Amino acid sequence: MQEDWKLLQPFFSKDWQRLAQETPALKGLRKHKSVSDFLRTLLMHVGCGYSLRETAVRAQETKLGAFSDVAF
Repeated sequence: MQEDWKLLQPFFSKDWQRLAQETPALKGLRKHKSVSDFLRTLLMHVGCGYSLRETAVRAQETKLGAFSDVAF
């Protein structure tokens, strides 16, 4: 998982984390949660085609965050 993330990061804008926080897309993300971990979870959901529930479980198992399927 770490290896894939390192391969993807060069494709993002240099200030992608700041841009992500400025958009309303992350308005529900609590301040103590990582923007990076949320994006990684989203990419796992979209890229692998997991259901929201399965994505939430896998995010917790890989220590990306404790997102509920409803909150995600």
